[in-house]
Amino acid sequence: MNLTKQLITMVTVQHETDDKPRRMTLNDVFVEALSLSEGLSEELNEVENTILGLLKRYPGTINAEAFSEEFKKRIIKGWNYTIFKEELVEIDK
Repeated sequence: MNLTKQLITMVTVQHETDDKPRRMTLNDVFVEALSLSEGLSEELNEVENTILGLLKRYPGTINAEAFSEEFKKRIIKGWNYTIFKEELVEIDK
């Protein structure tokens, strides 16, 4: 069995509506933050809606990993999340 290792970014975040911080992958919180823009029609949210639509429509081709970590963090913080901690974690792929 040939397992390869992959580094992922884990973050501890809290959205303004959360009772307590949560630990999750940066990609998961990025998609969660994007989902907050779903259904909004303001021009400001057009980019987020387009990205979310592409991620849902083509999950095998376009995924959250295609975006830079800095871009993901800007989206996350823009949707009222606080990032308390970041760490790289090695997982089996």
